[in-house]
Amino acid sequence: MAGAVVLLGAFTHPSSAPRSDPGVYSYATDDHVVVMRGDDVVTRWSTQGAATGRMVWTDDGNHVAFLAEGDAARELVTLDARSGAERTLPCDTCARVAAAGNDVLMVGTQDGDGFSGLLRLDLGRATPPADVPADLPPLVDAAIFSGTNGEVLLQGVDRTGGEVHLRVRPDGTTSPVGTATHARRDRQGRTFLRELVDAAVAVDHEGNTVYAVVGGFQAPQGSCEHAAEVFVALPSRQSTVPTDLSGATPVPDVDAATSTTVLSAWWDHDDRLHAAVLASVCDGEASIGPTSGEWVLDHNRWTQVSTDLTLGSRSLRDGSEVVTRFTGDHWGGADLVLERGPEPTHIADGVLSLAAPMPRRTGSDQVLEHLCDPRDAVCLARVGRDYEAGSATGDFDGDGAPDRATVVRDQRGTTSVKLAFAGGRSETVALTATVDQGVPHWAGATDLTGDGRAELLVPLGTKANGVVLGLFRYADGRLTEVQGDLTGPVVGAGAQEASGIRCLEEDGRRLLRTRTARTGSTEYVLREVTYAADESGRLVRVTDESFTFPTGADGALPPQLADVPGVHCPGVPALF
Repeated sequence: MAGAVVLLGAFTHPSSAPRSDPGVYSYATDDHVVVMRGDDVVTRWSTQGAATGRMVWTDDGNHVAFLAEGDAARELVTLDARSGAERTLPCDTCARVAAAGNDVLMVGTQDGDGFSGLLRLDLGRATPPADVPADLPPLVDAAIFSGTNGEVLLQGVDRTGGEVHLRVRPDGTTSPVGTATHARRDRQGRTFLRELVDAAVAVDHEGNTVYAVVGGFQAPQGSCEHAAEVFVALPSRQSTVPTDLSGATPVPDVDAATSTTVLSAWWDHDDRLHAAVLASVCDGEASIGPTSGEWVLDHNRWTQVSTDLTLGSRSLRDGSEVVTRFTGDHWGGADLVLERGPEPTHIADGVLSLAAPMPRRTGSDQVLEHLCDPRDAVCLARVGRDYEAGSATGDFDGDGAPDRATVVRDQRGTTSVKLAFAGGRSETVALTATVDQGVPHWAGATDLTGDGRAELLVPLGTKANGVVLGLFRYADGRLTEVQGDLTGPVVGAGAQEASGIRCLEEDGRRLLRTRTARTGSTEYVLREVTYAADESGRLVRVTDESFTFPTGADGALPPQLADVPGVHCPGVPALF
């Protein structure tokens, strides 16, 4: 890239050293950066008064890199987690560093006009740094975050104030990753500018890289106010998904001046996403709020699991965990312990930052499990997951015990039903009907025919006056629509029509009645059609009657017909 200052010299680590032990990590204090293997020190690098930036690990866990800035010059430092070898290179224009896979670092550089380009450093080859030939728009600023599969995530701000997210490979290949807003305004009209500071990386069940990106919005004019955010970037789907961190606001009064900061985010051994939150009130003393502590993402909403103030934890590849806790003034750094075995081992105090390689190299179907509310079809479509469209309990196989049916829509628009039977058996059955987009999240189950088996009620579509229902019966491993004279009953209410269904039992016979009320100029006509099952299980019409009622005030549904809309059957939840 034009304007980038080339680092001096070649940059190589011995490639013959063995691979690092899975239990490696690193931490920084105000005077050292230390690489650990369990409770053993691999190497200790003295900062000599330099301030160190964010530590990043290569994907294979063999190297950790960071920027150090002292009185003399800014340096790029790498430490070998196998041999303990140290390498430093002057780099006055370096602004960000990220790992792109196992042996390559990418560095974002800046000049007087802002972001100036990207460099790549091959750790295993004795070659000088090289420009990354990426076709990037002119950017005022850019942050890069370590990825997997030989890529990094770049978030940049262009000269118009717009924000771009790109996946960038060392060969210069780029692809877009969703959209986001670089600035937002509060109710007083003040502009809060966004800054992204960190990202935790994982791999989903299809082998795609997933970034949990930590950022925040800072108020102007030196205000204490700060709003935190965590969103998930999915390069494979070119989308970003925000998460709901509103519960971490330290006081319930939305007009109070507060500061909420996510200090770090990490994936645990169960592929759950955690975050360390520091919440305070802008009262001149930065009083720590009760929402400070550890939070976990639970179906797109963050839930607090601990009030202990922490910099965060890291799950290691050997199954152990390193945990930070503040025991005194949080400005003085945290205590660090290794949790492996029955008793934790104290590692260090005064810890200012913590880093470790990605805990899992293989993909997991749990990585995206808690990213969306199971009912949020928009969010689930963004992440490429099936979503639950409704569930109901009923005796579908007629064995006298309740079973569970869950209606599921996949990203191709196909609808299926997951049946969990009382005896532990389960199966997924395709639904033999088309289900339109936008139908309510709902399902019901009741025995419509009196044969001891529950039928499944599923919304199939919508009309101006309500929802079209499908009635399905399970038999021989299939769900098929109930046959007969009744097709597609409509349930709901519109401007001139209301309709519903009601389950009845007369003289020991199970009946289903549809009720439809239509208005004229001065009256409502109620039509009631009653159905019963014949010997083959088909619903056949047995009565068809009509009644008239005067309209209510202002032409409204008269009180006698108020119970027409809806599904009125035993055990079936309300549809509206």
